Formats: sequence, structure tokens, C-alpha cells
Amino acid sequence: MTDDDQLAVDHFMETYERHEDGRYKVKLPHKLNAPPLGASFETAKRRHFQNKRSLVKKRQLERFRQVIDEYLELDHAEKVPASEIKTSKPTFYMPVHGVSNQTSTTTKLRAVFDASAETSNGVSLNETLLTGPNQYPLLLFKFRLKSIGISADIGKMFRQIMLHEEERDLHRFLRGTSAGVEICRMKRLTFGVKSSPYIATQVIQHWAKQSLETYPLAAKGILENFYVDDFLFSVDTTEQGNAIRVQLCNLLKEIGMDIRKWRTNDTELRKLIPEETLELSDLSLPKPLESSCALGIHWDVNQDTLHVAVPPRTTSNVTKREVASIAAKVYDKLGLFSPALIPAKIILTETWKRKLDWDQEIPDDLQQNWDAWMEHM
Repeated sequence: MTDDDQLAVDHFMETYERHEDGRYKVKLPHKLNAPPLGASFETAKRRHFQNKRSLVKKRQLERFRQVIDEYLELDHAEKVPASEIKTSKPTFYMPVHGVSNQTSTTTKLRAVFDASAETSNGVSLNETLLTGPNQYPLLLFKFRLKSIGISADIGKMFRQIMLHEEERDLHRFLRGTSAGVEICRMKRLTFGVKSSPYIATQVIQHWAKQSLETYPLAAKGILENFYVDDFLFSVDTTEQGNAIRVQLCNLLKEIGMDIRKWRTNDTELRKLIPEETLELSDLSLPKPLESSCALGIHWDVNQDTLHVAVPPRTTSNVTKREVASIAAKVYDKLGLFSPALIPAKIILTETWKRKLDWDQEIPDDLQQNWDAWMEHM
């Protein structure tokens, strides 16, 4: 663990609070001697109107406004009072834009906050924060050790963690309304802020350690089988799987979190899970589970197989740019499918050797090899 990582850990332990409803309230781990932030309002304003024009073209503006409105309705964000807009405290305005994800079973359009946007002096909020230690376990290996695989995730995990009042003006954003633009600020941990994944992981691990006696199965599961909001584990029997599931639901409920989108290859266990908490795609078995993923790797619970998704060809005439794009988009965190990707990398290497331009069509011999690889994949 680096010195900065230890600072982040110490900061969390020294500053976290528990709200009366059980939720955690946190402060962000700021770097020591971090450079000051410059002005950010104008950049956020410019990007707000860029996003608006884009959403209008896609006919998604009204839906995006509903997404942002939900933040305020759930008390995850608030309008900044007029008396507090001008302040001597540091502020940061996060540009926000809409991103579509048609493969998601719960969120087709989501808001993405950009805490890496540079201010007037070139410094962003993320540059002033500590990332925290990397806590990526080899879940995909452990997840297949036993016969019954189970996965789930925590709904809106970051937004179930309260942001300390001192941090909220560093999480300002612009909200479009029919009357114009309002200045708002987040009240919850925010996706897009560099330290959020680490803090969220610290929260559930801290509570798991406090719950080892009360919920031993769930606490051990969180400490060994969680990565941020994804839970992956395997068991030998249906009874074991259901016991862990019940404990997890109860443990997380005590800190205001809800675990949902349960998936399993065990049909008997699936019958014990409330239907409203199952992964939606699982309800349509035996149709292909295109959106059922385990840390980015697609998992067909009906066939009990792992597979990667290969992006479809976007042009009829393949160029060097498309070869590079498709080869890079195959997500394989652990290298499980590396041998199958070698032909694509060989073709890309050959385009460099032949000094092809990015938008130049690849020669016929490479085209034949590419078509054969795509067909194979």
C-alpha cells in the first residue's frame, strides 16, 4: 500500500459518520497540498448547452430531465439556495451529460458527472483527490470454484452514501428546466468522482467487519466476494446460497442499501428469490441473456457459460480504424479469451507494417482474414 493509499484509509476511518437512519456520511480524501481549484461555472454552462443540443437531436431531452429530477425527488441532490450561490468556500461545477445504455435492464439513460473537467487554471476536482487503494479481487476465478454461481449488485450504491455538508459545494451541477438553468449540488456520493469507488467499498467492508457476529455468512461474503457494487460468489448447495442471500439483504438494509438483480444458474435457488429482485433478463429464460454480466463478462445462466461480446461491424468496407476499434472493445479483464483475440491483433499489426492510413480500406487478403475472424467470434 502506498503512502497516499494509507492516507485515504486513515482519512475514512477518522471522518466517517453514521446517520440516524443507519446510512454512512463521508468526506472525500483530499490530497495534501493539492493545488487550488479555478473557476468552473462557465465550462459547466457551455457543456450543459452542448448536452442539451445533443439530447434534442436524439429526442432524449425530456427523459434526461426526468433522470435529473429524480436526484432531487429522492433527496440525493438539492437546489443551492440563492443566498449560498456566492460563497468564499471552494466550489466546483461538474459538467453533466446523458449516456444511453440499451443493454441495461434498469437504466437505459443515465447522468454522467465529469469531475475531471478542468477549471480555469487547469486543475480539476479529481486532480485534488486521492484514489484510494485498488481492491479488485479475482472474483471471476473464485466465482466458478463451486457448482452454483450467484451474482447480484447494490442498487444506486454510491447514492446510498451521504456526502458531508462540507463537500457538497464541490459537487455543484447545472439542471435544465423549462424556465432556464438552476444551480444544484449533490448530497450523495457521486459516480465520476475519482475517490467514490474506494469510499463505497470502504463503507460496505467497514460495516461487514462490524457485522461478523450478526451476519457471519454475509460479512465474509462482502469481504471476499464484492467489487464496488458487484457481488459474485459460488456455493455447493441451494440452501447455502439462499442463506447468504437472506443475510446479505438484511446486513445491507441496515446501512440503507438494497441488493438486487440476482442471477444464478440454480433453478431451485431462483424460485426462492423474490421475482421483483431478480435480474430482469433472467425472467425471460431460455432467451439469450445479452445483458446479464459478471464484472463485464457476459454470463448465460441457462447454459452456465461465460462469454465476451464482440461489437458488430459498423461499416461495409473495413478500415484500419474499425479493426482497432473492434479489437479494443472486446472486454476481457482477466485475459480468459486472449487466444481468440490474437488473429485480430495480428491483422492490426499488419496494417501498421503496411503503413495504412486510419480510414483506408484494408487489402483483400487482410479483409478475408478479418471476415473469417468475425465469423468465428
